[in-house]
Amino acid sequence: MLHKFRFPSFIMNGNFYTIIKNNNNNHFQSIRLMSIAKNVDQVSPSSSDTAFKIEHDVKQQKFRINFDPDNEAFIKYERLGNNEVLLHHTEVPEQFRSTGIAKNLAMEAFKHFDDTQQKMIITCTYLQKVDKKRKNVVVN
Repeated sequence: MLHKFRFPSFIMNGNFYTIIKNNNNNHFQSIRLMSIAKNVDQVSPSSSDTAFKIEHDVKQQKFRINFDPDNEAFIKYERLGNNEVLLHHTEVPEQFRSTGIAKNLAMEAFKHFDDTQQKMIITCTYLQKVDKKRKNVVVN
């Protein structure tokens, strides 16, 4: 199951590059990725958005974003039975940190487990913080 999320490009607006992937049916998929600017002066806001796909890998028990073959951001979980899951680890490559990627992964994982009525036991401190903030949000 693939999900798209978008976040403002002023967060991710250094030098962009494109990876072209060939899937099994010879359809080509273009994924716009970025290379983080080394100097803050190189970063300037723009109006376009950048999208990455969040994939839920049930077999490996993780939600992930693949940036390239050597870089992925992910949240690992473990099924405990009785409709319980243990969310225990979040990792984002250093060059993609502080961009909102971990938060988007967390929100997708929380939404999935809420929608499937599974109890979440959260031991990852980052996920605990995000979960606490989302529960304190007042929706009008």
